[in-house]
Amino acid sequence: PEHGKRQKGFVLGLRPVYTPATMAAVKAGAETGAEGGADGAGETPMKPCADLSAGTLTLNNGAVMPLMGLGTWQVKGETCVETVRAALEAGYRHIDTASIYRNEAEVAAGIKASGVPRSDIWITSKLSPKQQGEERAYQACLDSLAALDTSYLDLYLIHWPGAKGHKPHDPAVVQARHGSWLALQRLYAEGKVRCIGVSNFMPHHLEALLAQ
Repeated sequence: PEHGKRQKGFVLGLRPVYTPATMAAVKAGAETGAEGGADGAGETPMKPCADLSAGTLTLNNGAVMPLMGLGTWQVKGETCVETVRAALEAGYRHIDTASIYRNEAEVAAGIKASGVPRSDIWITSKLSPKQQGEERAYQACLDSLAALDTSYLDLYLIHWPGAKGHKPHDPAVVQARHGSWLALQRLYAEGKVRCIGVSNFMPHHLEALLAQ
């Protein structure tokens, strides 16, 4: 899970498991049937990943989301491009990124390099805490769409319940979250995002949001 022990529930973002070198080994093994790890040093053989798209979850609006996703937290530059490309070639169909990761353009480049059609890929991105608030959140999503070179996101999440520059229980944070959610609803209605949601929220955050 993206946030380890701090996150009791499920998260959509998963840390990337394979580097470009090991992902290349997965692909090579799938093509040749070769045994052994990336360096032949007795590592457990990696299996082809052709079945990664088998598990899905149907969301409450009917959208079907692949359960296995490649997270891109802390993956930057050409490493990000090559990791995303190799993951898609190996069978991944869900790529998770975020504004705060500062790698959306590299994710887009990896998708383009893979040759996998955009319509076959589920892209999740997230709203940064510093972007909370209705107008900021709306613009943040437009910026993510531009960086990812796509006309829509499959899932857009409020990344964190807090807002930069405010203490957790500041009433301004509650209002900022509410504004962000209004922006996400607007983006959904306009077809710029297929699904909306939250990340790292606790029950009391959800209750406050629903109360508004």
